[in-house]
Amino acid sequence: MGEEEYAERLRGDLEAVAQGNDGILQITLDDALDLAVKRNLDVQVALMEELIRSGEYNIEKLSLLPKIEAGASYQGRSNTGASSSRSALTGMQSLEPSISTDRHRRTAQLEASWNILDAAVTVAHARTASDRVLIAHERRRKVLQNLAQDVYVAFWRAAAEQETSSKHAALLTEADKRLADLEQAIKKGIIPYESGLQKKEELLRKRNTLAEKRRNVARAMLELKTLIGLSPDDKIVLQLPQKNWLTSDDLPKLEQDLEKLQDTALMNRPEVKEAFLKERIALREIKTTVLEVLPGARFFLGLNKDTNSFLSDQDWANFSVSLSAMLMDLFTLPQRYEQAKNKKALSDKQRYALLVAVIAQVHVAKQQLEESRSQFSQMDEQADNYRRILRSERRKREAGLGSDLSVLNTELDDALLQWDRIFAYQAAQHAYARMLNSLGVDVWQNAEKQDGEKQKKDDKQYHLTQLDAALQTPHR
Repeated sequence: MGEEEYAERLRGDLEAVAQGNDGILQITLDDALDLAVKRNLDVQVALMEELIRSGEYNIEKLSLLPKIEAGASYQGRSNTGASSSRSALTGMQSLEPSISTDRHRRTAQLEASWNILDAAVTVAHARTASDRVLIAHERRRKVLQNLAQDVYVAFWRAAAEQETSSKHAALLTEADKRLADLEQAIKKGIIPYESGLQKKEELLRKRNTLAEKRRNVARAMLELKTLIGLSPDDKIVLQLPQKNWLTSDDLPKLEQDLEKLQDTALMNRPEVKEAFLKERIALREIKTTVLEVLPGARFFLGLNKDTNSFLSDQDWANFSVSLSAMLMDLFTLPQRYEQAKNKKALSDKQRYALLVAVIAQVHVAKQQLEESRSQFSQMDEQADNYRRILRSERRKREAGLGSDLSVLNTELDDALLQWDRIFAYQAAQHAYARMLNSLGVDVWQNAEKQDGEKQKKDDKQYHLTQLDAALQTPHR
């Protein structure tokens, strides 16, 4: 492929995946999830893989039909093709040369055959193909669940960036101005040299820490747009649940006991369902290995036509029944049977390991959720106390008892504490999203009810704020 052709193909692919929007798109968390399931390319890939597996299953079923073959031919030769015969006893010619076939003739055949053993093996393969369709479906569920977790985390990170960007940018600008003023005051001897350096170092340290925390979420909006299938150039504004959304009351709650959560995960997790499907495939392979060495009965029926004028019957049918077996397959059956059993044993061990891992993930997710909620409550209380300190410092400045630098230091401390509070909130939301993922809950399972799209727009039930309600509804 030349460079021009390569560049042209790239342009075509980029146009195919470009799904920009005009103007500014205002989205809620539910809107972000809705866009993700519709436009995320990983979801589309998983959907196509499931569709391909379904097509393979349909093709496998067609193999059950008898093999039917039709043929026609035209035959000719340059001479009459006469023949004679010779006596086996005397060696003398017993018949003068004669013609029994026309120089030009046409033939046609229609043949049907069906092997019972092949049909039985095909049934087993069709069932395996059906299981692979179910496996592809479970893998698509897992892609959706992982996507829900990623969107959920990215949304709240982007929310932090959106809510604090302008305020903290102004604070950083003010800090840079104060740092320049301090530098000038030190040079002019307005303030003592050592005292000025200490104040400058303290202010610079807080300023750099705040800038670093802002950089940690600077790419959050870009990550969110990538997940929901938007272009990096698209403009979006996040619609948060309420103005003061950083509160403990808005954090998701979980009241189910650990045993209930563990049972839910084992019943819902796509990986567990896939493991049982693989075990069923491995068990079927053992049976198929034995089935393939049995003698196969083949039924044959053919309809023929030949335009040879010397034939008394130009149309006729022929049929046969035969039994056949591959002796080498019979001799190698013990080795192949043992290999199939080993695959089944491997499938069992993998499933056992998976079950243990799922249970451990549920325990860890629940512990992280509880710890993150507790940590945010502590940070929330600490931030409230520090806001009181900031108000006191500002009142002192207004009364002439404080300085702008002191207020700025307190404001920077407050901003840093607010970032810690935001990160604690994000950690709690992330822990909740991880809990959803560890339980295998399909957040889109009730998005459409009996009256379809209208109900979806009215209720927006994506099961992201009430996990207790989500656990009461089995996945589809």
